[in-house]
Amino acid sequence: MTRGPVHAVDKDDPDDPAVLETVADPEPAARPNRRRRTILLAVAGVLCAAMLATVITWAACTHRARTAETRLDQAVASLRAADTKATQARRKAVAAGVDAKETTAASRRISLDRKLIAQADTPMDTGAAEQLTRSLTSAEQQTTRLTSRLDQATRTRLTAAAKARCRTALDKAEQARRDTAGLTGDQTVKAAAGSLDTAIKAAGGLGAKTTASQWDSMAARLDKARDTLTKAADAKRAADQAAQAQAQAEAEAKAQAQAEAAAKSQADTQAKTPPKRQASTPRATANPKPSGGQSTGQAPTWSVPSTGTDTGLPATDPGL
Repeated sequence: MTRGPVHAVDKDDPDDPAVLETVADPEPAARPNRRRRTILLAVAGVLCAAMLATVITWAACTHRARTAETRLDQAVASLRAADTKATQARRKAVAAGVDAKETTAASRRISLDRKLIAQADTPMDTGAAEQLTRSLTSAEQQTTRLTSRLDQATRTRLTAAAKARCRTALDKAEQARRDTAGLTGDQTVKAAAGSLDTAIKAAGGLGAKTTASQWDSMAARLDKARDTLTKAADAKRAADQAAQAQAQAEAEAKAQAQAEAAAKSQADTQAKTPPKRQASTPRATANPKPSGGQSTGQAPTWSVPSTGTDTGLPATDPGL
């Protein structure tokens, strides 16, 4: 097979048959392919967009559900923590003697919170979970405010009670200081009195910003200083009384010894002095006459009557 002469094709020459053949031949087959490709690309784009929208919607719904569940769990945990604090605050308030109106309000709030927490265990959709989360958050805020108000009332009550205890301790300390004012000569009493004076001065510097613990600490300090002074004063008084009793006993013993010595000396002096005879007037006593008027012929006898005083001599003297 022989080929014709080969010549160069000039694409810019529209009259060249080769150029006409190469340009005209591909058109009938290329146009349908372009259309199909365009349609396929459009359909694929629509499908991809639809799939992407579906995925985005699903992801958004999933994220919203998970976010709602997480927030619900956090709200439940926060409300439980707030209820725990509220319960503790209520117990302290009752113990401190806070007004029953405050403690009753706290009890009602805690009861409502527990009902809301119980609803979180019930299955629910995303919208209901979000609504419950908002309710739990609002309840947690109300409980927190109520707890803060209850704590403040408790602090006020405790501070007032502690201040009253410190005032009582200060009054007792000042009275003890006045009672021991005359015992400053003893060194132990003097040191204890100085410590008490320092505590009394410090108590006078407390003011409105003083907390309950500070009032109680000052009251304990005053009581300790007063107790130390009281014990030192009691010891001093006991020592003084013992010394006075000893001195009195020694004086009494000395006086008794002197009395006994004087009595003995007087007894010795009387023993050495001879007794004095007491003079008496003789008295004649006539014998009775014998019966028949006859005389016995005996002379009358004389006797000395007794004076009633024992002189150590016989009652009668035969020589008189």
